[in-house]
Amino acid sequence: MGFIHHKNSYLRDTWNWLDFAVVCVGMTDYIPGISGSNLKALRTLRVLRPLRSINKFPSMKKLISSLLASLPALGNAVVFMMFIFLLFCILGVQSFSGVLYQRCRMQDVPSEKNAAGQWILWPKAEYAYERLCSIDGSGAFTCDAGQFCGTPVKYEISLADDDVPNDGLIMYGIINYDNIITGMVTIF
Repeated sequence: MGFIHHKNSYLRDTWNWLDFAVVCVGMTDYIPGISGSNLKALRTLRVLRPLRSINKFPSMKKLISSLLASLPALGNAVVFMMFIFLLFCILGVQSFSGVLYQRCRMQDVPSEKNAAGQWILWPKAEYAYERLCSIDGSGAFTCDAGQFCGTPVKYEISLADDDVPNDGLIMYGIINYDNIITGMVTIF
């Protein structure tokens, strides 16, 4: 038996390609002059070492082969799932864009502008970090007398100026429906 050219050679079997790749990645640690930090991405391929045992168990080889053969057929299901995600994402953006930033404010409008004329400060009430409020009074929580429910999106205040990245109530600004991309991440 040969390595490449013979009829029954080692690399003629596609399962041996994986085995060969794992062994080659393992051998890179022993090559002098190659620093380890440059090859960290290749070292993650060591996770595939247990798959080397596929050649020793023919029944496992059949199971893995049938699993891999079924993956292309799952493409239609993935496309349909992404369509459903997109549909709910659009619904979420239309319904909840900017709503998650509504807090009780001390004034009805922002109080400070920067040099470019953009609003940068709208003071929140003391308990504003604990609850979302309802602008029209239809929600579960309304602000006390003399306070106003407002969202920084209405006055184009940046979320960083409104301290949204430090707000644990809305997962530090990660989960929102402000645009399609963050809505897809939120749904997923």
